[in-house]
Amino acid sequence: MKSTWYCLLVFGLLWFHAAEAQRQITFISKLDKFDLVISGSRGTVAGKKADMNSVKELLPLLSKTLGETCPSLSGSPELTVKDGNRTRMVYVDEGVITDGKMCAMVSGDGLYYFPLHREFLIGDKRDGIKLQSRLQVFRQGNKILDLRRRGEEWESEDPEKMMDWDFIRRFQDSLVRFDIRLRVQSGIAKDKPKLIVQSGGQTFEFYKVTSVMWALKKPGAQWLIASDDWSFWRDFDSSVLEDRYAENAREILATEDPDEKMALLSQVEGVWSQNLRIMYHKLLLDEKESKAIRSLAIKRLKSKPAASTVCVMARIIEESTDDDLRDDAGIVLRLNNPKAPKFKTSDPPETRQTAIDFWRNWCRQKKG
Repeated sequence: MKSTWYCLLVFGLLWFHAAEAQRQITFISKLDKFDLVISGSRGTVAGKKADMNSVKELLPLLSKTLGETCPSLSGSPELTVKDGNRTRMVYVDEGVITDGKMCAMVSGDGLYYFPLHREFLIGDKRDGIKLQSRLQVFRQGNKILDLRRRGEEWESEDPEKMMDWDFIRRFQDSLVRFDIRLRVQSGIAKDKPKLIVQSGGQTFEFYKVTSVMWALKKPGAQWLIASDDWSFWRDFDSSVLEDRYAENAREILATEDPDEKMALLSQVEGVWSQNLRIMYHKLLLDEKESKAIRSLAIKRLKSKPAASTVCVMARIIEESTDDDLRDDAGIVLRLNNPKAPKFKTSDPPETRQTAIDFWRNWCRQKKG
């Protein structure tokens, strides 16, 4: 009997201390009212596990000494926080925490990270944007991207721009699916660099809220969501948008002397980008180019299969007047599809025409 009472006493004391260690904080805003229950380093909201990373550095602000005279405060606070017997009103835009009598001034953007809604703490950790053609991007009001999807690839509406298409693909992927690091109040976006993404009739606003973090305001949303998946955007300027080989491609295409052009082509041997592919397409299709340069273009394209290259080779076997180039293009086509009709200039006309018709139709289908 004594042992039983002793066990009950120990259990009761443990339960008492566990309950005593629990901390309940109530957050009240015009968007929501909810309780954050903290036990040790863990927290829950409505029984769901809370993301404490977004608030652990904010909670000490609630116990900050209020030793300053309050400035003139108008309107209601964005947030009221009740923590035990302590009540704090948070005027986010003014950078003020007050108990109604005394204040503490808080500099920087820290107050914008206080949760105005339970979603800040228990919201989904993944999200995505369904992109459609056309995709336009504006930076500080200036259009910097105008893309349309052609099959599986994006193409620029401005043919003079040599985009870094690897970056564009990463950019697309980072929008289609991304991890959410945290949510933050929309007021933080004031005076921050702004990026507008328009797709499928919808407008998405992005703000660079820190030196390395972008945050998204979805249509109709009342707060921002931030993701580390967008950090590689940096400032989203020409340093990330333009192909690093753009100047090489421009110089090669602008050079008329064959020997000088060949020397320039030697500088981009062993490197690759979508714009270099397009450059080789232009060189190959230009009947005024030397045979040596056009043969080099075929050689370099041969090792980089692509639907657009196949269609360029199809044009060569149909339109070129150089039989050697036509035969080389026929070899590239067979490498892309060994079961397709072969093309060789020494074959009978009907055999050659069968191959030409096959690849012409293939390209028409690819272009939709």
